[in-house]
Amino acid sequence: MVPGITDDDAPPPRSIEEVEGLINALYSPSTTPDNVHAINRVLQKLQRSPEGWLLATSLSNSSNEHVQFFAASTWMVKLNTDWQGLSEHDALALLDTLITWLIRVVDVGFKPFIWRKICVTLVNYYIRFPSLWTYCIRHLICRFAGVTSGVQQEGLHNLPPTSTLLATFSNLSKTVIVGFTRTLIEEVGKIESRNSKGHKYFEGMNLNTPDAASVVMTVLMEPGSPLSQLSVEQVTLVEEALRCYQSWATYSTREASEALQVFQPITRITFEWLESPQIYRISAETVTEMLTNSFYFYTAEDNHVLAERISGTWGQTKFSQVVPKEHDDYDSEETDAFAHLLVAFAESNLKGLALSVDSHTSTTILEMLHGLLRLPGYPIADEEVSNLEFEFWSSLTELMTDYYSKEDEQKPPWWNICRGHLLRAVQEYWMKIRIPPPDVLAEWYKDDKDGFQSYRKDFADLVETAYPVLQAELFVELVQHALNQVNTPTPDWQEVESCLFCINALADCLNTTDPQEYAYLSALFQSPLFSILANPENSELSRTKLSAISVIGSYSEYFEKHTELLPGALTFLFSSLTIPKLINQASKSILSLCSSCRTKLVSELPAFIQHYQIFASRHPNESLGRERVLGALGCLIQALDREEDKVGALDPLLTSISGDLFAAKQLLSARYEEEAKERALLALRCLVSLGKSLQAPDDGPIVIDEISGAHKPRTIWDDGPGHQLQIFLAQTVEDISGTFPKDREVTKEACDVFRCGFTETSPGLLVFPPSLVVGFLLSCGARSMFYDIVIGTASAFVNCISPEGYDECRRLTGYVFGLIQSLEGPETDPELAHNILEYANKLLTKHLHLFLEVQESVLGRVLSLALTSLVSKEQFPKKTACTFWTNLITTAGDSEEQKMMIEMILQQTGELLAKNLVMAIGGGAARSELDNVTEPLKKMVFKQLHARKWLENSMFSNGDAFPSQKISVEDKSMFLKKLFTLRGGRGTNALVKEFWLACRGTEFTYAS
Repeated sequence: MVPGITDDDAPPPRSIEEVEGLINALYSPSTTPDNVHAINRVLQKLQRSPEGWLLATSLSNSSNEHVQFFAASTWMVKLNTDWQGLSEHDALALLDTLITWLIRVVDVGFKPFIWRKICVTLVNYYIRFPSLWTYCIRHLICRFAGVTSGVQQEGLHNLPPTSTLLATFSNLSKTVIVGFTRTLIEEVGKIESRNSKGHKYFEGMNLNTPDAASVVMTVLMEPGSPLSQLSVEQVTLVEEALRCYQSWATYSTREASEALQVFQPITRITFEWLESPQIYRISAETVTEMLTNSFYFYTAEDNHVLAERISGTWGQTKFSQVVPKEHDDYDSEETDAFAHLLVAFAESNLKGLALSVDSHTSTTILEMLHGLLRLPGYPIADEEVSNLEFEFWSSLTELMTDYYSKEDEQKPPWWNICRGHLLRAVQEYWMKIRIPPPDVLAEWYKDDKDGFQSYRKDFADLVETAYPVLQAELFVELVQHALNQVNTPTPDWQEVESCLFCINALADCLNTTDPQEYAYLSALFQSPLFSILANPENSELSRTKLSAISVIGSYSEYFEKHTELLPGALTFLFSSLTIPKLINQASKSILSLCSSCRTKLVSELPAFIQHYQIFASRHPNESLGRERVLGALGCLIQALDREEDKVGALDPLLTSISGDLFAAKQLLSARYEEEAKERALLALRCLVSLGKSLQAPDDGPIVIDEISGAHKPRTIWDDGPGHQLQIFLAQTVEDISGTFPKDREVTKEACDVFRCGFTETSPGLLVFPPSLVVGFLLSCGARSMFYDIVIGTASAFVNCISPEGYDECRRLTGYVFGLIQSLEGPETDPELAHNILEYANKLLTKHLHLFLEVQESVLGRVLSLALTSLVSKEQFPKKTACTFWTNLITTAGDSEEQKMMIEMILQQTGELLAKNLVMAIGGGAARSELDNVTEPLKKMVFKQLHARKWLENSMFSNGDAFPSQKISVEDKSMFLKKLFTLRGGRGTNALVKEFWLACRGTEFTYAS
């Protein structure tokens, strides 16, 4: 009978037959998903039950494969969960049962998934009981051979050798032994061997290594010549042996185990199997994996032998079989296997190939690599081998750069030959990155298109990496190719595009002071290329235009020196805004040029504003493009000398943005809510972009003679047209924010408009008077619940406020601290509590007098929130509270009055602060929070005279169980002694973690 285990969804089975019925139902196609889940729950409870061991034993006698598999799964579950409950006698009996079962399954001829599952179970047994099954491979072989019985392993060495016993096995039995041997090393290899627990497995594998090597060697040597015709069973066996070899070799490389010496002689045999047509794919895959992940396993002689094989007749034959996907002979696994092996060998033997580049072997291998790059078809869509080589050519470049980095050094012959190969590779790649015609592109799947774009990006990285070696020769060749095509009656625009793509990739490494490079760059930008592309009739050249646009944006430094070319380049860029697919890149390049060359372009501002107005009218919903172009115009406006001119230039731009806000309200009135919101967000983001570009550039002049507190002359931004523009803008933003009071994105963007001016020191459009900023924030806070945005903006405002804004700051502080009344504690609204404390931190550290003059009852609520947050379960308020108390304890004050007030606050809160900190470090905080909680504790110990009294009272006046029942009075005393000895210095954090562990119940001592 099966133990009765109730289940909410299905009745418990009452016999082995019923269990088997449930297992069969589980795999039946007619069983509904709900019933599958219900049956699974019942069966899983059976597996986890105490009688699961007996259940597995009973089920293993079934002739049903699904039941057999479930029996093995049940033993796996029990070994994972209840293995510690087995006595040594029971554990040995289980081993005997599992081995006997495996032999029976193999003899009967069950499908491979059954014996593989049993092998995994046996390996799991070894991991649980390694000392009971020391020579597991040898013992399993002897049991299969019938030369021993039971589980006794003494005297195994007196039995016939492993190779002799294996010779008597069937191919299936050998496959099972090899499968077990492979699974063993793969599972043990997942265990960390560099600790005391894992080291026993390392030693165990060393003991089993000779038998594992004998198994693999015997299997690989037995069929004779790799050219022999193998049966299906032999193919499976040899493939399993090759994978087993790879697993043991990989383990030995990583762990530096005995297998390193024992398995290395097998390496040449694996090379021989490359000749077998039946085993070729797996053998090539094995060698490739070894070269890629375990290449240190191969000796220099191994690599030499493999190089001779690759460059010899076999390699030449396999290379000739590498064909594109569309070829009749193409096979994704067979055809590409040699390409993977070739590239893996080249990468792992890069230095040897380079230094002997003039040898026959190296020359042949490099020519094969070039041959892969010349394979017909587009990358990814038509062939997938040329993309394998990017890493090789990049590594070759690094090797050449590392060897000889100085230009005036004499290069050895190998270096120059390698340079020629690198240049050829770049040229071959360049031929493959050409954009296919529209009709070809239309037939590609999305994965093909994405893969091709990724291929081009990889090539761009290679070109940039290779440039220090190839230098001007590469750049000159690219420019000449482009110009030659432009000057022909019927240019090949695909070739021009690929040239521009490469030129763009070289933007960050090109030496514009080099006369030759500079001359060719000038020839490119002064050529008719851009005027041809600017012609609206050439709309079919959009891809070439896109690359040309990128080139202009990438070489903004060149245009700074050639200002006469700027108007033409920008005219081309603005004309590109008429083509939707070019807007993104064109606007990006416009912004780049205008930002870099702002002072040179102010005379073009009226024309550019007209361009923008046309663009905005044609593409009113083009958010990113309009943001960037407005940002570009903002850069030019910022460069104007007179503030009056800035106001005049801003007026049409703000009119355009106001039109967007008006359109948003109209859409909302017509109940197009989503469209209205998007239009409002577009307008606000355009304002933010404009505001950021109006900020003074980082490389602008630094004022060093401005007297702090000196009276600043009034400007038009204080009481002139500029101020009126600010009032209008603030009212407009307030209006649109009020129109969407419940939309988080609108609230954020509206606040970001005001944030733009916080860090500016000079008057400007978005440098609003404090009254306008605070008025908006109070209004926004009253109608929305997005306190993190509003208070976050308030904190940024406080961080930058000047004395002129102190009165407004007091208004803002009253609002923020007033929100505490809505909280019963930090758990009520953790985000609000966090933001209030963040604001308090800014006020405390930036404007201490404003913090200290807060009404006493309000300040009390702030301190109370900061105290309760220390023992809160909420992470963010707790972290912010820790920072607050750290700052308060360490704040010195600018006057005696401020020092007295701070001291008074600490005297009033010290006892409770100490108690809450002890609660936190006594197990109340999470381990990840300990460093944060320790900071205020360290400052208290170092800075406060009363710290010892506060901490002793908190430790010993709250009962013996405070802060934890798991530590004694002596433990607490020792902790405080060490804490004050360290005085907040190094080692305090480690001490606190030990105390926390003790309070949580981990074994621990304070002994020095």
